[in-house]
Amino acid sequence: MKISPSGLKRLPSRATLLGLIGASALWGCAPLPPLPFSLIDRGQVYQGTMLQSDRRIDVDIGAKHFRGYYLLAQGTAYFSGIGWRRTYGYDNRTNFISNTARASLSSADGEWLNCEFIVDDGQAIGECKSTNGQSYQLVTQIR
Repeated sequence: MKISPSGLKRLPSRATLLGLIGASALWGCAPLPPLPFSLIDRGQVYQGTMLQSDRRIDVDIGAKHFRGYYLLAQGTAYFSGIGWRRTYGYDNRTNFISNTARASLSSADGEWLNCEFIVDDGQAIGECKSTNGQSYQLVTQIR
């Protein structure tokens, strides 16, 4: 493609246009980067990682490695009109996904870590409890 002072001499080829469209589509599908977080208990800080693309979560507490998945709360809401005059259709519903998450992580020796947290704009805060009753505050590292 040659450019002259008066503008383009010829249009880009079909292959060039398809390549640009494909590259822009793949760029939009790029996986989210891992989200590092900390579990804090009485001054002890343990590091972990959330992989938002497949909702996996990993954390090391001392010599134990915990691994699992988290789920975001989701559901369906139904709406109906009020009185004789309906402000919207007879049957309206919407599906929603919340930013509230729960995770169950397990270690190789069978110990569990159950977590509840809120995820918002690449940050998370919440609490995790182990099977032995230990409680940890979950906080992401601010980017």
